[in-house]
Amino acid sequence: MRVKNKGSPIDKICKLLLNSLYGRFGMSTVVESNKVIKSRDLSRMKEKYHILNITAVSDKHFIVNRRKDVDDSKKSFANTIDVETAVHIVSAVTAYSRMYMYKFKHLKDNKCGYTDTDSVFLEKELDSKFIGREIGKFKLEYKIKRGVFIASKIYELTFHDNSKKTVIKGVKKNEISKFFSREIFDKALKNDQIKYVINRINLFKRNLIMLNIRTIKTRIELKFPFNKRRKIFSEDGMWVDTESIRINKIED
Repeated sequence: MRVKNKGSPIDKICKLLLNSLYGRFGMSTVVESNKVIKSRDLSRMKEKYHILNITAVSDKHFIVNRRKDVDDSKKSFANTIDVETAVHIVSAVTAYSRMYMYKFKHLKDNKCGYTDTDSVFLEKELDSKFIGREIGKFKLEYKIKRGVFIASKIYELTFHDNSKKTVIKGVKKNEISKFFSREIFDKALKNDQIKYVINRINLFKRNLIMLNIRTIKTRIELKFPFNKRRKIFSEDGMWVDTESIRINKIED
């Protein structure tokens, strides 16, 4: 249906069904609720509910984020929403997708530089049998001259016309300046400590004590720790590759 209705509303609906439907099976069924109470009722609330958060509204009133504690097994579903969940379905779908993508990380004579949920960056073009409009096949997004991948969803691509695309998770597009991206990725290749500070203005920040909405300035310090794999360096000290961390068993 999606292939036949490309660009139409049916296309969007099919995409949502393919990408989002299975996630419904992994939803949490536990209901959380908020209630405004007086200070004298706080101790009684703690006896009956599992308190997740308490926010003071005034000297005498609080907003309590709570979840009901149920000890009786017969009432174990008394605090849940009426949805069908099956975690094993979600686990199976995500596991099979990882298994499918794994083979593209280890293609013969075609080194993989980076991969994500449904994409892969390779040194050479992918075999045409894996490219197409059918479900499970790839499409060529672009050809790049150079790519620097320093962590998940943190990379810089240089195209053949020398234009660049920079992706840094947690950072908005308008916050990525040319100086910022160049500094981050140059330091990464030289194994320098990477740290960058972003001053951001958050809109519509709620203040439940003053009962108003305002804008505030926040300071975000970005660090990119690298602790899941071991870095490999060239003779001139440049970071060129990674390898799995090996844990050696120590005999007693």
